[in-house]
Amino acid sequence: MRATKCEVLNPFPILMQKKYDINANSSHNYDGGGKTTRWGLEKYSEHINNWAWTIFEAFGENDVITNVSIEECAFNKIEMYNRSIQNNSEHKYWCCIWTLYNFSDAETQKDYIEKTIEIFLDNGVPFIPLYDAIDTVPLNGKVDEPDEYFYCDKAHYNYLAVEKLADFCWRFISGDIYSIKDTDNEIIIDCNYTIPIILDLNDYNLPNTFSIKDDQMLFKKVKYFRTTNIKGNPCVYFFAEEGKTYVIDKNSLYFYILQVSMIFVVLGILFLINLLLDRKVGKE
Repeated sequence: MRATKCEVLNPFPILMQKKYDINANSSHNYDGGGKTTRWGLEKYSEHINNWAWTIFEAFGENDVITNVSIEECAFNKIEMYNRSIQNNSEHKYWCCIWTLYNFSDAETQKDYIEKTIEIFLDNGVPFIPLYDAIDTVPLNGKVDEPDEYFYCDKAHYNYLAVEKLADFCWRFISGDIYSIKDTDNEIIIDCNYTIPIILDLNDYNLPNTFSIKDDQMLFKKVKYFRTTNIKGNPCVYFFAEEGKTYVIDKNSLYFYILQVSMIFVVLGILFLINLLLDRKVGKE
């Protein structure tokens, strides 16, 4: 991607590195101004360095302006992600989804973003919802209208926006968005932001059958969706909410036995309460 006009001196990845990791190195491709994902895919090998630990890809705005379809834009981004993983498995590659202030209407923009997210999730591709850092209701995990306050024109962000984007992206890099604790018997996920979470089943040695439980809601199972990522590995994703903890029990049989046992305990308590009330009424 290329930063132009207002944000040219401090693209958000460089500002993020200067602010949070001064000992790291960062670079920025400045020749992508006005280009689409087609160009990015064509020029991929010329711009991605194998030494890069974290890569941000942020094409998209010019695709919309030049009437590249949502599907082509999303799959071009996914192919760049795919090549990064194939070239260097240590890469942490983030597909970024922008807010496009120069859309003619908010509903069109919302449809564009939601369709892109759907395609990413169906392919097990992680992403950063940059639009949520600088829209009218920031950091709520939803697609809201873009906020004119963060633009110097209808296409380019101002410095205030770049700061917000840098802070937001660092939460992903540092693991603040959500944390995963993997033990022998369960996986515990603490979520600090409302976002879909993608899990590669091969990374966590999960059985074919398991349940994701909302730890704050007794017996509540969280719906999840199965897919296959670009590595060919089975994976699942589910929609996590800010402030919640989710538990995945690796021993599914144990989980169901525990669940049934808890139901009988609750029924027993209710029976005893009812029995005591009946005796009280009888004495009266």
